[in-house]
Amino acid sequence: MSDVSDLVAAAQHTPVVVIGGGIGGLVAAYECAKVGMPVTLLEASERLGGSVRTVDVGGVRADAGAVSFAADGAVDRLIDALGLAELGLDGGRVAQRTGVRSTTSARGLVPLPDGVLGIPANPFLTDAVRIIGWGGAWRGYLDRLRPPLTIGHENRLGVLVRKRMGAKIEHRLVAPVTRGSLGLAPDEVDVSVAAPELNPALTRQGSLSGAVAEMLGDASARPRLTLANGMETLVTALERRIAELGGRVLLATAAESIVRTGDTYRVTGRHTADHSEDPEGDAAVPEEFTAAVVVLAAEEHAARPLLHGIVELPAEFTPRSRLTTLTAIVDGAPAWGAGVYPQPADSDIVSIDDLTAQWDVGADAGARVVRARLAGVHTPAEATAQLEGVLGVSVRDAVMADFDVAPHREQRGFAAAAARLHDPNLWPAGLGATGAWLAGAGLDLVVADAQSTAERLRRGALFS
Repeated sequence: MSDVSDLVAAAQHTPVVVIGGGIGGLVAAYECAKVGMPVTLLEASERLGGSVRTVDVGGVRADAGAVSFAADGAVDRLIDALGLAELGLDGGRVAQRTGVRSTTSARGLVPLPDGVLGIPANPFLTDAVRIIGWGGAWRGYLDRLRPPLTIGHENRLGVLVRKRMGAKIEHRLVAPVTRGSLGLAPDEVDVSVAAPELNPALTRQGSLSGAVAEMLGDASARPRLTLANGMETLVTALERRIAELGGRVLLATAAESIVRTGDTYRVTGRHTADHSEDPEGDAAVPEEFTAAVVVLAAEEHAARPLLHGIVELPAEFTPRSRLTTLTAIVDGAPAWGAGVYPQPADSDIVSIDDLTAQWDVGADAGARVVRARLAGVHTPAEATAQLEGVLGVSVRDAVMADFDVAPHREQRGFAAAAARLHDPNLWPAGLGATGAWLAGAGLDLVVADAQSTAERLRRGALFS
């Protein structure tokens, strides 16, 4: 470009189509629109935000999906850039209050001992013994007597814990935590990603429990934050900024195909709303969008067919799976702490978050707002019965939601698969993809990936 005016003109004549209106798609659309590129976003459903969903349960606003982000992370910085107050939105941040996590046992709910990924620093603590028994505690203690280098740097968490501290600690302490926080069995967790300091600390300390004690002493994790009026505030802010910058957001419009012709792309979209009253109406006619840049921000199962014949993607990394969340107001909730990770054999519930304890989500006296996450899809009656059974409470009101489950970056093999999918040589000029299936589950990861993908594509389009 010879000068700034040429660059401005180039941006204004470089149309962008973003497919998918989750957080990744909204961020990519905003990143392109803010430099003057004409943006059209297509979302197949009738709502934006994907896994970010704030619901009203018994008159209380609570997050049914993604609920938090790291202080001074990608989401935190994006919120500042969007200027929520200028948009007339409540952008107040609330810091998480940490508390004791519990698990289920024959004696009811028992606090989980402090640890890393469920691994205790001291297996003889009273609560640990209540969960693993004296036999499990003594087996865990033998870890102190084993040479650290007889195993080497084992990156399968389940194998590492079983060999060092025994099966009871792996099954009853580690498995509930990894299942509840990562959706993974211990053998599926890559230690080098989930806890990169664990193996080096094991070498220094000579035992796994000693390594955990060292890590707990050095813990300096950034605090977690949420938005006072619910995380959908972020979705609303992005939508408003995109519109303010001249972008178009088309709901209930599914992308059906992408065709590349030279340096341009033709995206065909079709309205997905109910046409039963007017099946021959204009809304049912496909619409074509021409773009110099296409950002595919749909979920993996929707993205792959659109890329057929354009990009040869590696084999599917994870099969599609679903998760049910039940956000509920419960009466008679015991003082069980900030969260519960049930034993895998006890329930389909993988975790229960006390939103009242963690985020001060309001409810009247004697009631609490909680969110249960269940593996698979369940009916409201099934989810309610399981929540009441685990906590021993009565559910007064509840809202259920279903989500596609994105892989966690801590899953073994994910880092290598993601690196292959992010290889720029895989993608033709002007085409890219983003989303949790490429970045890993977590708002900060998705936002950062969408920003980097948009930056790469707009730079290629404007400076090539």
